Amino acid sequence: MSHNGGAGFFGGRTRVLRRSVSIRIHLAIFTLLVALPLLAAGLVAARIYANSEREALTAQTQDIAADATAALDQELNRARLAVQVLAASEGIAEARFEQLYARAKQVAESIPDSAIAMRRPGGETIFATSQPYNQAVQPETDPRLLATDKLSADKRVPVISDLVGGKMLPSFVALDVPVVSFNRTEFILTLGISPKGVLDIVTARRAQAPITVTDNNDRVIAKSGNNASASGQKASDTFIRETQGQAGSFTDTPADGAAVFNVYRRSEMTGWRIAAGIPVSELEAPLQDALNTLMIIAGAGLLLSLVLAFLYGRIITKPLRAVRAFAVAQDGDARAVRTGISELDHAAGALMRASIARTDSTVARSRMLDEMNRRMHNMLGIVRAIADQTRQRAMSLDQFGASFSGRLAAFEKSHHALGDRAWQGGDLKGLIAQCCEPFGEAARFDLSGPAIELTQKAAVGVGMVVHELAGNAAKFGALGRDGGSVKVTWDIPAEDSLRILRLKWEEVNGPPAGAPRKEGFGTVLMRAIVEGDFGGRLETFYTRDGLHSIICIPMDALVDPSIVPQGGDDKPVKKSKKQKEKR
Repeated sequence: MSHNGGAGFFGGRTRVLRRSVSIRIHLAIFTLLVALPLLAAGLVAARIYANSEREALTAQTQDIAADATAALDQELNRARLAVQVLAASEGIAEARFEQLYARAKQVAESIPDSAIAMRRPGGETIFATSQPYNQAVQPETDPRLLATDKLSADKRVPVISDLVGGKMLPSFVALDVPVVSFNRTEFILTLGISPKGVLDIVTARRAQAPITVTDNNDRVIAKSGNNASASGQKASDTFIRETQGQAGSFTDTPADGAAVFNVYRRSEMTGWRIAAGIPVSELEAPLQDALNTLMIIAGAGLLLSLVLAFLYGRIITKPLRAVRAFAVAQDGDARAVRTGISELDHAAGALMRASIARTDSTVARSRMLDEMNRRMHNMLGIVRAIADQTRQRAMSLDQFGASFSGRLAAFEKSHHALGDRAWQGGDLKGLIAQCCEPFGEAARFDLSGPAIELTQKAAVGVGMVVHELAGNAAKFGALGRDGGSVKVTWDIPAEDSLRILRLKWEEVNGPPAGAPRKEGFGTVLMRAIVEGDFGGRLETFYTRDGLHSIICIPMDALVDPSIVPQGGDDKPVKKSKKQKEKR
């Protein structure tokens, strides 16, 4: 089929004056004429806004984080020098601890929310400025603090701990300074700064800035806003994951749902991470101004696009009118229509497509007849199997006739449930209701469970099982006496990653049921369908209210074999070709 020059269907005698191109190309040109001005305007405005806001946000948060980190390191360094001076006091050598206590209290009062304790390396506390001098102080027992003590005593250098709990303060970060005498550590002066004291230090320069400080164990030392509840808690997974380096930025959404843009730095003195954040909501105010600017630019671009589209539309509608005139006339010369659009030049091809469509329709009817013959063959096979099984169990011709008629009725009910679905499948609830209808009023059946669409084969098999249960209940169980009823429930649990249909049949207020000495034909038939045809499991219980049955069938035996629900949702997942062949 030639597309050259638009002469494929109209013959080669007429010379086309211009080269035809696809209508899609024309529409692409039309779309570009409309969209390009808007796109250019939006990109310019978006770039201006995004760049300015990103730069301002980065600069502001970097300054906050840098100031907080510097303030923390400076204050800790100042505190270390003060405690080292205190450790060199002459009163220690003469055991004048009361004088040392007074000086230590002065130092502690100069540091926010802090206390100083004089302790022995083993943990014994001689005094703590958080308590009166003569009051006994319990030894510190926190393993993290004792590990810091040991490191300071062994190395004879000041050591800063992560967040610990203790007696001098409920929770604090400890600055241990060893008191060395004759080349061995006699005492340890411990400066404890509470989480509130740490927060006061990092927010001293910018009191309103939200700041979070975490230690090397990823626990929150101090946090703006909710310091009391957050201190000691594990930092969020996002915070831990995004703050592994020396510095950086990230966006985190805490439990309250308010997104925060964070910039963090790692303290050179302690290794702690100090993150300064700015709520994203504070950045939304300038967005409205940017949107107003964008609307003005986009409006001007749209107006220009409409003008260009109108002008180009006049060009493209002229050949369309020519083709329409040819279609109405029906006897015009098709070769005289020169549109410059290949799809319009090939409009005559519609006649050929119509012929192909008629051929396809004939093939479709033939396939439909083949499918009907195949389904009829399957149906007769089922009827033959029912007749053989009933004949083997029947004790008389009358018994055969009654059993055979009942099971054919169940078969008919199952197919009736498929009628409105063009033999493709049946709704489980509707199928159960129809199969139970001959055995009692609808009020005597309590049906509940999720909607499930069954295939034709599954609907027939399930319908026959329900018919057997309902017939048994009517003859021997709850449906055979006044006040009796049946409760039918089903759900789709997962067993070892296999999704199954679990259907429970429970007779209520029926006569007590006793286990038979030998399974009857109905039970054999149900077991053959559930376990033989579907690969499921049938369990029956004989209770004081009547028969209880539990039927478990894999879902891939009940639904379209190429669409099987997977995982925790009900979205279908297409099976692979290998899975189909294995089935």
